[in-house]
Amino acid sequence: MNSDGIFQLKNKITFSAYCVLLIFILIYSIVLSLGPVVGGDVYFYLESGKNFIENGISLTPIDDYIFTRQNLPFELSHEWASMYGFYFFYMLGGWPLLYVVKTILVTATIYSPFLLSSRLNNNSLLIPVFSVVAIYASSFRFDFRTDLVSLILIVYLLTFIIILRRDNYKPGKWYFLLPIIFAVWVNLHPGFYIGLLVVGLSFVIDMYSYMRGENSKFKSNYISALAVFICSLFCCLLNPNGLKGFLYPMFLTVSNKAATIREYIPEWQSCLHNLDKPHIRIFILLSVIYSVALFCHAYNKLIKKTIDIDDIYVIIISIFFILIGFLGVRYIAITSFCITVIFVYIIANNERSIILTKIYKLRYLITLTSIVFISLSVNDIVDIMSKINSVTNNYHAFLSPNELADHIDKHNIDTSRMYLHYRYGAYLVWKWHGNKKVFIHSFVQDPDLFREYINAQITDDGLNYVINKYDINTIVLPPDVLKKFPIGDILKNDKKWKVIYKDFQCVMYSKVEA
Repeated sequence: MNSDGIFQLKNKITFSAYCVLLIFILIYSIVLSLGPVVGGDVYFYLESGKNFIENGISLTPIDDYIFTRQNLPFELSHEWASMYGFYFFYMLGGWPLLYVVKTILVTATIYSPFLLSSRLNNNSLLIPVFSVVAIYASSFRFDFRTDLVSLILIVYLLTFIIILRRDNYKPGKWYFLLPIIFAVWVNLHPGFYIGLLVVGLSFVIDMYSYMRGENSKFKSNYISALAVFICSLFCCLLNPNGLKGFLYPMFLTVSNKAATIREYIPEWQSCLHNLDKPHIRIFILLSVIYSVALFCHAYNKLIKKTIDIDDIYVIIISIFFILIGFLGVRYIAITSFCITVIFVYIIANNERSIILTKIYKLRYLITLTSIVFISLSVNDIVDIMSKINSVTNNYHAFLSPNELADHIDKHNIDTSRMYLHYRYGAYLVWKWHGNKKVFIHSFVQDPDLFREYINAQITDDGLNYVINKYDINTIVLPPDVLKKFPIGDILKNDKKWKVIYKDFQCVMYSKVEA
């Protein structure tokens, strides 16, 4: 690893630019963390955490929050620890403390590439530039979600695996904590299986290399590493559902439920289905830039005939992360920061290469590009700050009907048979603590119910079917859904329905009594 390459901080200008970018990244990460709640997941976490504390964790949990299904299995017991944690921090310090915890998670994740660059003694100016692009591409995922836990664990696990490989698996204190980390992780979020792949792929490649007679002097290190990995696998069984809980993420990925979810929920869909969103377009650009850098790295090593098992690991794991990033919008943040971490490794191994020397000639273009992305980031900051009144009252989501819920309670409106947007359900579950059941919420994974829910918005027959089957008496949807889908015109032109409430978040229709 060279510390005096062409992109290193060898003069006051590059050092000053590096420091300015670091400060900007810190400000950007904090502001992103303080943004209002975008989705409604956190409300369901709070209500579920409250129930887990009061009633314990059932091995056969039932979703008792909806009136459209009876005895529907509750599929989130594998995240019980995260839900408990959300409610625990909420009870300790309310929304301000939740924001502090989220800020710590987001900021720590964002600074993971700089930890690796410090360990590799390679503080290149390209790293903060690449990081700014990655942050912008991922920023829409920095909401109150349990996958923030998997995000930080996956990114730091990859960081430490790269360091560990450099040290030929020389045992360290954190290394023997892996089984404990996975035992906790399996109860926090199903993203643990990505962590297992990050660790397992490294061990498989090295064991293959060892079996071929390479690196035999590190035999004891490899054996201890393999033992730790096997122990980590068994520790993943330490969840309320045992083997079923361990296999759940894999089965969900290929199940009919997953196919239905991908069909109707944007965050489960491919990036190519969401090209209208600027952050996704930037993610694709980031992936292309990284892929070019990875190709140049591999080509440079092949030409010099110096490619080794570390490079093979980096190439395979890079392909995996880019693949899942393109296949699911929900993985964009994980992919963005993982390839940023690997980008640090690539820079550290190519600082004196001819390729980077040619890239250096484009330094003015790189500078201009950096200014563009910083401007986009500043626009994000201004937009978020404009939506924040204070840390204590900015928790109302733009997709949550908080004012409507207050109106319903104040006027005692009958909502026992209310059709509503699936993202509204989680907020109302938390608001009413399950005393009033909802049509659907964002954690329901019943394929048939989702089809009924969607068909009601896109066809007259679908809407009539739902109204008749569930005796619907009120309908609540966001204004943009009413404009985008046929259900808006159907309700507007049907004299059986009338608007009884409207605000910037939602419109409420009530059935006119004959």
